[in-house]
Amino acid sequence: MSWGAARGIVADDLHWAHSLNEEHALELSPLSPDGFSELIEKAIYVRVAGHEAGLLVAYDQSGEYFSINFKWFCSKYDNFLYVDRIVI
Repeated sequence: MSWGAARGIVADDLHWAHSLNEEHALELSPLSPDGFSELIEKAIYVRVAGHEAGLLVAYDQSGEYFSINFKWFCSKYDNFLYVDRIVI
């Protein structure tokens, strides 16, 4: 299988990327389409792999994200990159 190069996400990716997230909602957490779009919009780093093959979403220390795990990093570190989800 050729995954191709990773690239930034574009609007046309949102539907399949959200579907991929929902296929793995148990591990990642379920999101509505609007909630998923907001998650992507607020992330500092988002990459997709191949043709609808994978997704990586990350936030830095200034991110507007309310996960308990993210907040833990905020309380411990001044500068970091928090990888919120990787899904293939």
